[in-house]
Amino acid sequence: ILGLKAALKPEYDFIVSSGVLHHMKDPLEGLDTLLGLLKPGGYMQIALYSESARRSIVRAREVIQQKGLTGSEDNIKSFRTYAQEWLAAEDYKMLTMMRDFYSMPECRDLLFHVMEHRFTIPQLEEIFYSRKLKILSFYKNGDPARQYYKMFPQDPDGVNLKNWHIFEQKHPDIFRGMYFLCLQKPD
Repeated sequence: ILGLKAALKPEYDFIVSSGVLHHMKDPLEGLDTLLGLLKPGGYMQIALYSESARRSIVRAREVIQQKGLTGSEDNIKSFRTYAQEWLAAEDYKMLTMMRDFYSMPECRDLLFHVMEHRFTIPQLEEIFYSRKLKILSFYKNGDPARQYYKMFPQDPDGVNLKNWHIFEQKHPDIFRGMYFLCLQKPD
């Protein structure tokens, strides 16, 4: 798709990209390509990794690299066998709380993916602001959302990224899955 950018015309009212952009060599080029396919006023739902929430994963990936492990089945099994020995207790505990750790393909995606980019909320704010994208929702449901709204009642729509950044600093694992956002392209 990236090479066809000039030939493609905006034709979509709604685009969903979950768990893809952060695995691209240039996630912003990927985002811009998708925006080029989105009609003016169209909507985009994206999911991206949080720098803060993936710190244990980053440290595990560093160990994997130091040990020279690849994404082969044998290497993944070896890592899971010795992870408690190789990792700090906090990082091992975090990984074993994630269901992805226990499935071969999910563990490969979680820890052995060849390309991974993570973002901070201030980075996201700059990315969206520079592209004039309107943030319609910054998704987090359940108890975390209730905590957020209690802390920031002046943001009933939950779209103030400065507030979410403050909230994430107080709760660094809150976006362990991903950031989920719904955006609107300007008319």
